[in-house]
Amino acid sequence: MSRQLVSSGSPYEPRVGISRAVRVGHHVSVAGTAPIGPDGKTVAPGDPSGQARRCFEIIQAALEKAGAKLSHVVRTRICSHASRTGRRWQQFMVSSSATSGR
Repeated sequence: MSRQLVSSGSPYEPRVGISRAVRVGHHVSVAGTAPIGPDGKTVAPGDPSGQARRCFEIIQAALEKAGAKLSHVVRTRICSHASRTGRRWQQFMVSSSATSGR
């Protein structure tokens, strides 16, 4: 079975030795995601909601590069110190039409 490695372009991926996502067959796994911009700097410092949105954008792009969609997601894990992150995830999923077609 072939393995597809997906990069987000983060400068940290090659340094740490990870891929943003890996697709094997019909399964796609996405690595832990931090709110890093293309320049390698933290996006929205001090703004948990903005940081969450950036993470979800990175995840969505990685899924799409792997040929998947947010609507295919069956499990998520969120580690956060801010209660707004869960609400941001819900808003992002709804606004992305991730739940359509169920």
